[in-house]
Amino acid sequence: MFNSFFAYTTPLIGAIIADKYLGRLRTISYAIRFALIGHCILITSSLPIMIARPHSALPVFIVGLLFMGLGTGGFKSNISPLLAEQIPATHKRITTLPTGERVIVDPIVTISRLYMYFYLMINVGSLLGGTSLVYAEKYLGFWVAFSLPTLMFCLCPLVLSKCQSQYRQTPPTPEQSTLSLAFRLYFLALKQHFRNRRTHTPTTLKPSFWDAIKPANLPHPHPPWLTNLPPTYIDQIARGFTACKVFAWFPLYWLAYNQMVNNLTSQSATMTLHGMPNDILNNLNPLCLILVIPLLDKLIYPLPYLRHFTPIKRITFGFLTAACAMFAAMATQIAIYHLSPCGYTASTCATPAPISVWWQAIPYILIGISEVFASVTGLEYAFTKAPEDMRSLVTGVYLLQTAVAALLGQLLVPLSADPWLSWNYAVAGFLALGGGVGFWVGNRGVDGREDEMNMLGGREIGEEMEEMMMR
Repeated sequence: MFNSFFAYTTPLIGAIIADKYLGRLRTISYAIRFALIGHCILITSSLPIMIARPHSALPVFIVGLLFMGLGTGGFKSNISPLLAEQIPATHKRITTLPTGERVIVDPIVTISRLYMYFYLMINVGSLLGGTSLVYAEKYLGFWVAFSLPTLMFCLCPLVLSKCQSQYRQTPPTPEQSTLSLAFRLYFLALKQHFRNRRTHTPTTLKPSFWDAIKPANLPHPHPPWLTNLPPTYIDQIARGFTACKVFAWFPLYWLAYNQMVNNLTSQSATMTLHGMPNDILNNLNPLCLILVIPLLDKLIYPLPYLRHFTPIKRITFGFLTAACAMFAAMATQIAIYHLSPCGYTASTCATPAPISVWWQAIPYILIGISEVFASVTGLEYAFTKAPEDMRSLVTGVYLLQTAVAALLGQLLVPLSADPWLSWNYAVAGFLALGGGVGFWVGNRGVDGREDEMNMLGGREIGEEMEEMMMR
């Protein structure tokens, strides 16, 4: 739990460093160095001579995790925004194809595809590592399993150094703290809300909350720092706050997802394994993602009736699919209890239940599908809705929800043992289901403003269409 919590809390620190001080590329470079140190320490802790002295190996292992967590913090919140920034266009435009046909190019669709294939490549690495390292650990030892990814990771600084002059980068803003400025705007809007004696609860999701602090609507004299802001900056901050409120439901999704890396692995040990390691089957998750992402991109998303399958709708579908995965795991656990020779103490039984471990393919595949809709879209939403100088920070807020889920997961610990495991999956499933319903009900108003928020500060495509017709 600590490792998951720490690794997904530090991205906020990495985001602030990148947005205010170093920029994304330099922050990633330093983060890689921390991660490499952590990798080397983990290798040291897993050497046979160290494992033979567990009292010495454990402190070394913990120090390695701390370095890895710091490296993760600088890497996770910055790598995907840096990648998406390589797309120079930010608004819809009309272009002419070599065939003479005029088409609308939507950079939001391009960014969406980029994030899908970025996630696909992550899972290619996960699949290759997950299948090979399991056997490396089983037959050669932990130190080999830690050494192989470390050798691959050494390529990262070489690639960054070779290609850094080709990357399009957003410079940091050391002259002001974008985070403090965002909160100054928020508290000013809150002050105006109560000054106008509005009785309803203030909400950052409503445009009127932020319209009240635009210079045209404020009484004179205006605060000097407010008059120097770009014309659309308040709208961009409003959009960033909207994204952060959208992410507030994600811990319920990650709570279900985390069952895959915890209890589902333990569940497989109580089933008939057919000679496989009990932690090999979770590689169906990355395999599913690798197969589903191109299918969605090439065949499903281009369908005309899915043209309005917006990010809010996709995330909602991801929540519901994760809930189905948990209900499938619950059904499998109930079957294990009924068929195991030890009944409701199946986890400690020497004889596995006569149920093939391949039944676990159902929850693993469903979780994989849910990731495409919820996790990938969440990263995309963080980038497209954040102000340009806060993209790492908003991405860090999105990643923080995984840390919150790790804390919430402690509430399910009493259910993570016999004979309560079926209830564990049921609770996780109903929380994901309730989270999906609450997510949609709470954000359907935002869903209706999707195009409006994407076009913020840009030229309306309708204006270009009128000009094209006139020509």
